[in-house]
Amino acid sequence: MKTKLLGCIVLALVSGISQAKGRLDIGVGLGYTQIPHYIGAAQKHQYLIPYPYVYYKSDKIEFNRNALNASLWQHENWLVDWSASGNLALDSDDNQLRKGMDDLAWVLEFGPALRYFWLGDNESDNSFSAILAIRHGIGFDKLDLEHVGFLLEPGLRYQAHYQLSNWQLKLTASWQLVYADQNYNSYYYSVGADQVTENRSFYQADSGLNSQRLSLGLTASQGDWWYGAFLRYNDLTASSVKDSPLVAKKRDWMLGMAITRIFKVF
Repeated sequence: MKTKLLGCIVLALVSGISQAKGRLDIGVGLGYTQIPHYIGAAQKHQYLIPYPYVYYKSDKIEFNRNALNASLWQHENWLVDWSASGNLALDSDDNQLRKGMDDLAWVLEFGPALRYFWLGDNESDNSFSAILAIRHGIGFDKLDLEHVGFLLEPGLRYQAHYQLSNWQLKLTASWQLVYADQNYNSYYYSVGADQVTENRSFYQADSGLNSQRLSLGLTASQGDWWYGAFLRYNDLTASSVKDSPLVAKKRDWMLGMAITRIFKVF
């Protein structure tokens, strides 16, 4: 049933892209990223890899290297859209605190968001908005799907555009509170009775505040070249899971940078 539902979502989005007039860019790039195994982990994923670049934007859909967004409804300063992003999988034996525990799957988080714009709108180069997003997390382990949990994410987002000579610069800054149900928090932070060791005590995660996020991104483009960097600060000091034995750091960072050669299709 879940597989059919996911298939319907994908088909609807593909259909929307094929029928809408918009902009399509493709390209190739090189990127570096440093991301914690999970929020609160001491160890990080680090990648320096080439990647394909695809960017599509119409009046309803935007797809880029970070996420997929689809506009569902808009009226004056209000907007409802749909977005998807994800978390990396983890072999638990690669993490000191999770050795012997179940692996973490690739997790897709998707759902609607209600946005209110105090400045600009969804098409503006300069905007300031409040966001309330609801996301459903689904884990992918080969061909199996697993319900991970639900997230509620209120936040603020600011975007500004600058032109410096023949360079186009875009600055984005956002703040989010991430609330999770018990199932989601347990997926990452609970320790079952059969997983207890000398250095890892039993822990049952509850629903509540998962983390607080501050993000900053800067992109620069000139001709067919695109450059980007982001920095995100994660804070678990007030989190409901801060006492989990799987939390090694209550404050951590993730960062990334990339360079891309772009070819405009239409």
